[in-house]
Amino acid sequence: MKSSNLAWFLFFILKGLMILAQEQRAEDDFNKRWEERKNEQIIYLTGMRQKPLK
Repeated sequence: MKSSNLAWFLFFILKGLMILAQEQRAEDDFNKRWEERKNEQIIYLTGMRQKPLK
């Protein structure tokens, strides 16, 4: 294997791992926000209060 081929190979592996890490972090952030919002009371425009989502 040429050194340039090895460098490209490693580059694409690292790039793929970085993309996976970004996706996982985004999913974790979404889940955290969802858990926070689930526990909030929902107040509609009419002023009626609803129980938190379950």
